[in-house]
Amino acid sequence: MRIHEGREDETAIRGYIAPFTIQGDTDLMKIGYEAGFGSRNSLGFGMADVV
Repeated sequence: MRIHEGREDETAIRGYIAPFTIQGDTDLMKIGYEAGFGSRNSLGFGMADVV
């Protein structure tokens, strides 16, 4: 994905799909699921799916 494509401050971001397992407090896991895990969540990165 490219942010600010075509501008001097253009940034390329590489995303990955990786399975992971979480455990812990149910409320905290719910927040992580709803908000996303990691960084760049506002761009759609960090999205999780329950398998």
